[in-house]
Amino acid sequence: MLEDSNAIIHNVEINQTDAIYQKSEDQLRPDKIERVLQSGIGHLPETSLPVGGKTSHTVLSGHRKLPSAKLFTDLDKMEKGDVFYIKVLHHTLAYQVDQILTVKPTQTQALSIVEGKDYVTLLTCTPYAINTHRLLVRGTRIPYEEAVKIADEMELKAELPFYIKALGVACIVLIGVYISVKWYVPKKGNAYEERK
Repeated sequence: MLEDSNAIIHNVEINQTDAIYQKSEDQLRPDKIERVLQSGIGHLPETSLPVGGKTSHTVLSGHRKLPSAKLFTDLDKMEKGDVFYIKVLHHTLAYQVDQILTVKPTQTQALSIVEGKDYVTLLTCTPYAINTHRLLVRGTRIPYEEAVKIADEMELKAELPFYIKALGVACIVLIGVYISVKWYVPKKGNAYEERK
């Protein structure tokens, strides 16, 4: 147990939301759980610590749409294949989303440890403001270099639609100019014949 109950033991970085989430050891004391979740991400007790390793399953929980912090506000925008990172001390662990579930609060089977697997599940309440269910976004550990490559490809894919739209607009403008010139600008031969 850390002496300073406000000490940060890990950060979570999610490319999809451009946010960094912090967690302290306060959630180990029931009277401190809500205070932790108002300002950071909590580690669900009785799940693996967020240090990675085979046969581990860390569950990190956080609020959505707080006026004071972004936290897991955009967690529902994550898709299979997205990557997120957990920074623990001087190490960065990379995870790729492989499962997204919406379950009732009592349905905890998806949070179980699986032999030989290194999972992290990001958990938040859903739907927003109703909070009758839990959104579970699970990631499986991948090499950091692979995660960076995936993130770069996803960024390129996100930029691609802009270029496609710009090319489409340019084509429409060129077609419009061509039609204008072809139909509305009189040909020299026609103008000469009309004067006679």
